Amino acid sequence: MKLSKAILILSGGLAAVCLSGCNQGSTTSSPTGSTPSATRSKVIAQFSESLPPAIDKLSSRVIAGGKCNMESINGVGWSTQPPYEANRTDNVSIAGWGVDDEAKRLPDSIFLRFQLGNREFYAPIETIRVSRPDLVAYSKDDLLKDAGYQADTSLSNLAPGDYQAMIVMTFPDKAILCAAGRIVRIK
Repeated sequence: MKLSKAILILSGGLAAVCLSGCNQGSTTSSPTGSTPSATRSKVIAQFSESLPPAIDKLSSRVIAGGKCNMESINGVGWSTQPPYEANRTDNVSIAGWGVDDEAKRLPDSIFLRFQLGNREFYAPIETIRVSRPDLVAYSKDDLLKDAGYQADTSLSNLAPGDYQAMIVMTFPDKAILCAAGRIVRIK
C-alpha cells in the first residue's frame, strides 16, 4: 500500500477522534525557554506535496499514535472547534509538542502535515526541542521537558479549503502520524 493511502486511512480515523492524550498538556499560548535552535533567526517554511526524504525512507513504518498537541496558532490558543481561518497570503506560527510516548523519546525531526481530501502537504518544523517546563509541571513526566516545537510556515502554496492539521514525527525506526483534531480553513 502506498504511503499516502496508508496515511489517508490512518488520518481519516484520526480526524474525528483525537488519540488518547493528544490534547493533554498546557494551555500556554507560547513555548517557554529556548534551545540553540530556538534562538536562530526565523525561517518561514513552505508547504509542498513532495514527501520529505526523512518520512519517505520510513514509508513502510508510518504508524498513528504518539502524544501531541497543537496549542496555539499565531499566539492564540487553538481549539478543535471552530476551524482557524486564514488567507493564502498569511504566514502562521504554530506552537505545540510531540513525543513517542510508548518508547519514551523525542523525535529526530517533525513535519507539519496539512491534508485536503486526498492531497497531503508537508512543511518542515525548524525549531524543535523547545523547553516546556509547563508540560512537566502539568504531567509530572520529564519526557516532556524538551518536547516543544515552533513551526513558522507560509500558506501561499495551499489552495482554499479546510485542511486537517497534524504532525509527523520521525525516529530512527519509524514515523508517527499524530493528529490533534485541528482544522485550518484557508480562504
